[in-house]
Amino acid sequence: MKEKNLKNLVVVSPDVGGAKNAKSFADEIDAPIAILHKSRPAHNQSVVSHVVGT
Repeated sequence: MKEKNLKNLVVVSPDVGGAKNAKSFADEIDAPIAILHKSRPAHNQSVVSHVVGT
């Protein structure tokens, strides 16, 4: 990712369960992290209600 010389990257974890992996990757590429907060109104539905982080 660093070789691509991209600007303003943010690593986003789709849920709290993936935050540890997202943080490790964000540290490697020197980028901030964000985590999605989801709720499940029904068995097969997911609604993102908040984005936590930069």
